[in-house]
Amino acid sequence: MARISACILLLGLFASPAVAQEATELQPATETSRFIFTSLLALAAGAGLILLLAGFAAREAGVVRAKNAGASAVKAVALVAVSSLAAWLVGYNLIFSVEAGGFLGDFSVWAPNEEGASAISDAARFLYVALGGAAGAAILAGAVAERIRFWPFLVFTAAYASLVFPIAASWTWGGGYLAAAWKFVDFGGASLVHACGGWAALAGAVIVGPRLARYDGEEPRVQPPSNPGLAAVGGLLIWLGLFAFMAGALPSLSAAADAMALARIFVNAQLAAAAGVVAAIALTEIIYKRPDLNTLINGAIGGLVAISAGPAEPALWQAAIIGAFSGAIVTVTRPLFDRFRIDDAAGVLPAHLLCGIWGALIVPWSNENATYLGQAAGVVVTAAFSLTMSILIWTLLRYTVGLRVSPERELAGLDLRGEAAPKPKM
Repeated sequence: MARISACILLLGLFASPAVAQEATELQPATETSRFIFTSLLALAAGAGLILLLAGFAAREAGVVRAKNAGASAVKAVALVAVSSLAAWLVGYNLIFSVEAGGFLGDFSVWAPNEEGASAISDAARFLYVALGGAAGAAILAGAVAERIRFWPFLVFTAAYASLVFPIAASWTWGGGYLAAAWKFVDFGGASLVHACGGWAALAGAVIVGPRLARYDGEEPRVQPPSNPGLAAVGGLLIWLGLFAFMAGALPSLSAAADAMALARIFVNAQLAAAAGVVAAIALTEIIYKRPDLNTLINGAIGGLVAISAGPAEPALWQAAIIGAFSGAIVTVTRPLFDRFRIDDAAGVLPAHLLCGIWGALIVPWSNENATYLGQAAGVVVTAAFSLTMSILIWTLLRYTVGLRVSPERELAGLDLRGEAAPKPKM
């Protein structure tokens, strides 16, 4: 018996590599498994975008003054609801009903259409896109915080989520003009979500105007944050949520190559964010002689925003350089906005607007399917449309219902109950 057992053991040792190799051999996915896993990825990404929006809420509530933190939180919850309904009523179909090379899709209410679906569930894609549109509204919310009236802000959010973002996104994600004419590449929304929301935020900050007493002296008056710890948690949630944003943009999760692409996206995103933070630490130490929390958060966000335009193609060292340059952008450009008296309350413009532009322009460095001319055209066209539309909508609201709270209310804090509507400025 001992000899028999030894022989069996010896045969097992020799046979096990072949058995293991056969067991681990990757098999092609079926159509059913392809549909299931890709749909689950979009649903998981949609859930992750809730964390992204929670991060925006926590960050804004943490960096504004304590007397406005509650109002910022209310605004953050409301914009998610309004953006989702706007996507359902108009926005989603505008993106995906545009003709190839066209400019405008159909104005119609979305309803799930699973007949003939073979790549992804229509409902799963709707959830991801609807919450992605809310991210742009969260960006502009931070720029106009501490002085914007609640209802006019929601009206602008509805217009942005139903018209501005969907039409701009349709030209690339929907196969419209930019995709057909210029081969514009924006995988995860560096230009279509972050810069588009940034242009709307820039227009809002200029038209609404700066906070009271912000620029009374030679230097901008420092506004003490309500809760730096909450802002840090918000930054980390945004970090995680932007991972989900990029994951949801993956067109398929049905083969080993897709899983490897997803892993590369996550690793490149992590290195870009880390390099952005380290660059921000180094530059704030040189310029300001101490690290600044908001700049460090922006360094991480800026790196993630920039890499999102094309996260799978860069080599690791390229991802780190893209992120490090983003950290430099958010550090050196923040004072430039103050110099022009553009009061960006949460500091969103450097990280989302400027790093979104940088990320879209640098895509051809690692992606041979993109061109610098095509990327520049996409950035310019998207910027011209989103900025023009935002100026028109903000101006219309300013001269009709009014945008700002009263000076007395702003000084006392937006967390007070009740508000008298100001007279429209003529």
